[in-house]
Amino acid sequence: KFIFNNYIIEIFTKLNSNFYKFLIVPILGFGILGEFSLAQQLVNTGMIFTLIAFKFTLSHDSSGQENIQLKKVTILISVLISIFGFIFAPLLVSTFFPEYIQIIDDVRIISFCIIPLTFTKIFTSKLLGNKKNNSIVWSKIISIIVFVIIILVLTPEYGILALAFGYLLSVIVETICLIPNIQFKKIIN
Repeated sequence: KFIFNNYIIEIFTKLNSNFYKFLIVPILGFGILGEFSLAQQLVNTGMIFTLIAFKFTLSHDSSGQENIQLKKVTILISVLISIFGFIFAPLLVSTFFPEYIQIIDDVRIISFCIIPLTFTKIFTSKLLGNKKNNSIVWSKIISIIVFVIIILVLTPEYGILALAFGYLLSVIVETICLIPNIQFKKIIN
């Protein structure tokens, strides 16, 4: 069951990163999809440290040696990267992507996704280390549903700004869905 759930987690992760594209194109067009994808890629660049730390903490969590210091440093760095992204997005986008200056506000909003995504990776590491991945599957499903609803309801009216807020909200919801499982496990241990 653990391996099957891991497979499902991977499917939902890929679905979450690609499914919305099929919804955005008919509603907003390829131009908006390209702009949103660029904004998302800039944020994914900010997640590099978190992803490296996740690989390290996962091995420690699975062996029962939780590395709390690294997790704290990872959270601190992700907060700094988010703030950096918010403050310097206008400069970075106008310098490296001058033809896409209209996505500056979207990059600023999406840059805050780094913080909940970091918490999600930390919680995921802990849950996978304890071989409790069922809640990860449900958090992914709920996150996808939230994002799809926002795409269908808000993007026709508000465009790419609704996509940015929707993505941020779906990431926050995914993180919140994992919190009760972590808290409950701390009480038991």
